[in-house]
Amino acid sequence: MTILNIDPVNTTAPQLSGTTVEGDILNVDNGVWTDANGDVLTFTYAWYTDSDNQGNDGTEIANATDNTYTLTSADVDQYIYAMVTADDGNGGSVGVSSNYSTQVTTLGIGDEIIITEYSLSQNYPNPFNPVTEITFALPIAGNISLRVFNMLAQEVALIASGNYPAGLHTISFNAVELPSGIYFYTLTGSGVTVTRKMILMK
Repeated sequence: MTILNIDPVNTTAPQLSGTTVEGDILNVDNGVWTDANGDVLTFTYAWYTDSDNQGNDGTEIANATDNTYTLTSADVDQYIYAMVTADDGNGGSVGVSSNYSTQVTTLGIGDEIIITEYSLSQNYPNPFNPVTEITFALPIAGNISLRVFNMLAQEVALIASGNYPAGLHTISFNAVELPSGIYFYTLTGSGVTVTRKMILMK
């Protein structure tokens, strides 16, 4: 009897993490996949630049085939994304694009990163078990809160609260007491609210 091979299915798109300054390193996770045949999946990677983060003129970056990519001067003013391809070893191969990075900038010696708006980065790693890191940026000092909510909009954790200086901040979140599932983390401060999704897989 011939067993029908079914292609892998992506249920959560790959996510980028890292800062977008020339010389820094971007990472991409594999996302979440299922395979109806129970095949062991292998993953390959390709990286692209795009001038407008709309997918209109994506250009593959030569020799960028790992799950990490070091930004170069050629990437400045561009947006970066990755293509993750899952292969089941039986002829089933599916590629899925990650989210776009923010625009790549250059940072000279003695320069400082100038933050002009509130931002909340995708946690890394994601999915995670049970510890992940969350980075947020503040253009001015002020009182903020960083909270985690479950799918029922119930608050399950307060990660950070209080007065923080302007700049980049990275907070470690340990979800050891929470069950597996989808959660939302929300940064609130100075009338601004930003929310992202993360997945806890135990």
